[in-house]
Amino acid sequence: MTQLRGRVLEPPKLKLGDGGHVMELTPTRHDRQWNLLNSHVTEGAQIKRWALISFGGSPEQRSTIPKFINQLSQRCEQLGIRFNKTTVIAPLFEQMKLLNDVSSLECKLSKIHESALCDLQLLICVMEKKHRGYADLKRIAETGIGVVSQCCLYSNLTKLNSQFLSNVALKINAKLGGSNVVLYNTIPRQIPRIFTDDEPSMFMGADVTHPHPLDDSSPSVAAVVGSMNWPAASKYVARMRSQTHRQEIIEDLGEMVHELLIEFSASTRKLPSRIIFFRDGVSETQFQKSFPRSCVPFGRHGGGSPATIRRSPSRWYRRGTIRDFSSKIRRLGTRTYRRELWWIR
Repeated sequence: MTQLRGRVLEPPKLKLGDGGHVMELTPTRHDRQWNLLNSHVTEGAQIKRWALISFGGSPEQRSTIPKFINQLSQRCEQLGIRFNKTTVIAPLFEQMKLLNDVSSLECKLSKIHESALCDLQLLICVMEKKHRGYADLKRIAETGIGVVSQCCLYSNLTKLNSQFLSNVALKINAKLGGSNVVLYNTIPRQIPRIFTDDEPSMFMGADVTHPHPLDDSSPSVAAVVGSMNWPAASKYVARMRSQTHRQEIIEDLGEMVHELLIEFSASTRKLPSRIIFFRDGVSETQFQKSFPRSCVPFGRHGGGSPATIRRSPSRWYRRGTIRDFSSKIRRLGTRTYRRELWWIR
């Protein structure tokens, strides 16, 4: 067995909002999670103009929509997210078969956007069940029309527990420019040898989503996100593009990187002194092929900022067990690991 030496890291101290006050939080090793029942998000977004569309569902399920809207708005208010209780247009109810017709779906979503005077912040989509048309729905809304979407299932609306409502609210807040939680100590304070407050750094991440296996014609969707605030690096802006079917290389990477750099410059009034770029979902062979093209946008649009490109493997498994491990999370030191029985991703 191959033995490796490692150490147990301290959990990060986090910062939440609490009615205008800052609240500290340190996750424990045992649950690695926390709840926001008595807390606020760090920075709440303001959602004024939004709409809702339903796909399928029985009459009884559709009758839960007003209750869902009311309770979601209440939960957003409790979390410090300003969410208008009234949709800009009345909720729309369509059949599930609309998701099978891409052109009709695009026409319907375009009419919703036009009815909102082309100023729609959010489109909530409630579906009777999981459907392969979900990918087309997201692609049309986010890349074709330019509206942020949030999908959920009717099966969750029948429960409407606090955890579900919180999850939806947090996703909406993050997508619309808010910040749910931040590190208590900023990145320059934690890694002062690399980062400084005066020289902003930008984190980027990229991935390509492909159609389901039986679909041999729909385009793939490429997405690139970039951090917009420094030194917190907790708010991200996304750019999405449709591209060639099952093409793993991001065709419009340069254009998306350029747009994100403009957004970063407008937010911080500086270009980043360093860019850290994470590329997800590619094998080592694919990365070697796409690496030269991945470097070009940073040389052309990066404003001279050095870029670090990091590959995040799509299949990265290591089998091993912990041979000597102390249950005290605060105790740092070396530990011995050996490959044997336990899958770790």
